[in-house]
This record gives sequence, C-alpha cells and structure tokens, in this order.
Amino acid sequence: MNPLVALPDRPMVRALLADRDPRKQLSGLAGLVRGIMSRAEPVHRILVSAAGTDPDAAALLAELTRQRQHGHAQFARSLARTGALQPTLRERDADDIINALTSPEVYRLLVSDRGWSPQRYEQWLTEILIGQLLPAPADTSTAPSTVD
Repeated sequence: MNPLVALPDRPMVRALLADRDPRKQLSGLAGLVRGIMSRAEPVHRILVSAAGTDPDAAALLAELTRQRQHGHAQFARSLARTGALQPTLRERDADDIINALTSPEVYRLLVSDRGWSPQRYEQWLTEILIGQLLPAPADTSTAPSTVD
C-alpha cells in the first residue's frame, strides 16, 4: 500500500465502496481498520501524548483524525445511498457509529489493553458494524408455511 495515496483513493477502498453487498463492505472495512490499527495504533498513542505540548503533533493528529473521519463518511454515504442501512438510521448516525467503533481508542482498549488478537478484533468489528448498521436478516425458519 502506498502511504502517499489517500486511503479513499486506494484501489482496495474504491473496490469496497463499489461493492453492492453491504456485508462485504463492512467486513472489508473491518479488515482495513485492523490492518491500519495494527501498524498505526502505537504511533497514534504517541501523537495523542505529544499533542498536549507540541503544536506540530497536535496538527498532525487533527489531520489524521480528519482523514479517518472522511473515509468513514464515505462508507456511511455508500450504505445510505443504496438503502442498506436500518430504516431508523440516517447517514449521519451510521457515520457516528462507524467512527466510534473503528476509533484507535477502541482498538487499543481491546487489543493492547485487554489482550485480544487483531483477528478477534476484526471479527468482532465486522459483527458489530453489521449488527448496528444493517437490518437483521429475515428469519425464514419461523415464517408461516404456505403449503397446505
């Protein structure tokens, strides 16, 4: 992955956003977040610490946060435009949920502090994003039979 190419412009992200299956989009997003966080979370922790006294660190942290939020907004927009969101959710709600669940703080809490493997985090993130954003699949096992 070329770090000089903005995340939303990378082929993998563009392919995820173009995928018509919202479950695949969210699963792909979880994998992408896991990969980024496994590399960047230690640096993020240092930036947060330094931002209190170093204006350059604060500016870099703000820019990275802005870029992360911009990327998440694209996923929320994609889900909203295709009608994939739960009926009670607006695009802004989806954006807020994605932003909170994929935050470096949640990754650090679960992986660094609580000892989860990055793979467990990715699986959890996939399941929680799908559960929070998409309608529950229709349960056909309890549907009344139309056969007499």
